[in-house]
Amino acid sequence: MKCKIIRQTKNYLTLEIPNEGQYEYFRNERRNCLVGKNSVSIYNIDIFSFTNETATEIEIQKVDVRVTPEDYLEFAYEKNNVVGWESVHAAVAYCWLIKPLNYKTITYQIDHVDGNKHRNIPENLEYVLPHINLWRAVRNQYTGAIGKFVSIYFTNKTDVEMFQIMKDIVEDEEKNLKN
Repeated sequence: MKCKIIRQTKNYLTLEIPNEGQYEYFRNERRNCLVGKNSVSIYNIDIFSFTNETATEIEIQKVDVRVTPEDYLEFAYEKNNVVGWESVHAAVAYCWLIKPLNYKTITYQIDHVDGNKHRNIPENLEYVLPHINLWRAVRNQYTGAIGKFVSIYFTNKTDVEMFQIMKDIVEDEEKNLKN
């Protein structure tokens, strides 16, 4: 569908969607898509592929979405004639969340704060360390999480490494109690 471009900056577009209204989208150049947090339901995220962009118009199309065996949502994208799949929460985090300062040197994962893997709004997503993400899965009693947690984080670790993992978990639990 053709949409009128109302305003644009390097990363953001405000579009006039026919029969719907004006909405803001983040241009995700990495996956050649537009990501918006403005659908009718507060729990949904709009993701469109785009083509035929001019200074005043852009043609958009809803992307295909599927559910992975782990119950995450993924969308299809095409870039440079290659089709791939990206998790919706990763695309939303890339567009709307501020990355931690040490993002390039430490591995982070994106956690769904309330545990609902289909609720991919920025307010429900957070960059966390991998052991915090897995600990939250254990705390929320997700199937298989406790075995995975123990095998990954309590096998072949030094006392100092184990202490740091537990310290991070305690700090995260304290932060959750304050909220």
